[in-house]
Order: sequence, then C-alpha cells, then structure tokens
Amino acid sequence: MGKVKNSAATSCTFAFTRPSEGILLLTFSGAWTTAGTLPPSTDIDKAFSSEPGISRISFETSGLTHWDSIFLTFLNKIISRGKKSSGTS
Repeated sequence: MGKVKNSAATSCTFAFTRPSEGILLLTFSGAWTTAGTLPPSTDIDKAFSSEPGISRISFETSGLTHWDSIFLTFLNKIISRGKKSSGTS
C-alpha cells in the first residue's frame, strides 16, 4: 500500500491499494480544501505505476472530513491519469 500525506496544518492524505487484479482503490482522508496543500501530482503516478493493467478506479471517501473544489481538481487529475494509462481519451 502507498500512502501520501501533505505537510500543511490542514492535513489531507490518500492511500492506494490493489484489492484485486485490475482495480486501483484510492482511500482519501482528512480535509481536502484550499486551506491545505495537495500531495504532489507525482504521487498519482506512483499509484498508477504500482502495477500495470488498471481497468477500474474505486474511491473510498468515508475518512474525508471536509472538501471543496480542490478535492474535485485532484480527482480530475486522477481520472485524466487513468485515461492516459488506459489509452482512452
């Protein structure tokens, strides 16, 4: 499992696992708001390069305490990276 945590006072983290073949599970926790700092985009690449052959991305968000547009922006980056990885546009 990979885990990424930002260093801002307002903490947000995400972890990734591969619960079964072809599935990337991203687990989010903390406050994903403009008051904090997002993990680097390179951490998204780590999640996708952990194993090849991702056909589905699942999200676990029960640990989110707050979110705003910055969380949606991060999700969009993940979706774009997934499309790039799978060769779809």
